[in-house]
Parts: sequence; C-alpha cells; structure tokens
Amino acid sequence: MSNTKSTNLNDIKFAKRFAEICQTSKPAEVARNLDISYPAAKNYLNGKIPNTPTIIHISEVTSCSIDWLLRGIGNKFIENNGYQDTPQPSGELKRLIRDECKKVFAEMMNVQTETEKEKVIVLRPEDIKEEKVLDESPVLPMQNK
Repeated sequence: MSNTKSTNLNDIKFAKRFAEICQTSKPAEVARNLDISYPAAKNYLNGKIPNTPTIIHISEVTSCSIDWLLRGIGNKFIENNGYQDTPQPSGELKRLIRDECKKVFAEMMNVQTETEKEKVIVLRPEDIKEEKVLDESPVLPMQNK
C-alpha cells in the first residue's frame, strides 16, 4: 500500500472537518471569519494542514478541539479546558453580540454610544435668513451685571 493515498485521504478528511467547523466551504467567508488570507483559506479547504500557530488561532476563534480538527478524535468543541458538543459563536457573531451588549448597557446607564450621539449643527449669523420663535412663552429680561 502506498503511504501517499492515506495522506491524501487524511487531507480530504481534514478539509471536510475544517469546512464543517467554519460552517462554510467558501474561501472568502472562511478568510473573513477567521481573519486569515484568502489563499490560506482556500488551501485549508483543499486539505492542506495549517502550521501550528494557525491551528491554535482556528481553535481559539471557533472553539474547536485541535485533536478533532486535525485527527477527527474526541469531541468537536472545547470550553474552559472541558469539552462540549455544541458549537460556539464564530468571531463575527461574537462581535455582534458584544456590540449589542454595549448598546444595552449604554441604554441602561443612560449613556449615548458613539453612533447615537446627537449631531450639533452650528450656523453663523450670516447663514440665518429668517428667525421664527415657535414657543410663545414669555422672554425673561437679561440682568445687567
């Protein structure tokens, strides 16, 4: 038996597990979600095994077990040094959740977020063509100091 065939079979199995953990087989989406280059994503989807720092990065972003990703052994997902069988949110989903939590927290604390701050428009007197008073309340005289 040739050793090359088993390597190719292992590469194909890795590619399937990699696509499964990424929840897509589209290189552009994988690259975006994992913050890796498009060519690297395409290579991994074709069965090329990433280097150690990249495997660790993929595991951190996806909460995937390195053993499962590389060899198909054990549980698929990890959490706090333990294993579990449910997927963790992707990096993009984590960012969306974090942004939503910031909005809720800001609302609870009556703080405006950067995107919700009111815009202030400053007009110069020469830019004002007409001035109307909409409120009929009495005008208080100014006090001289």
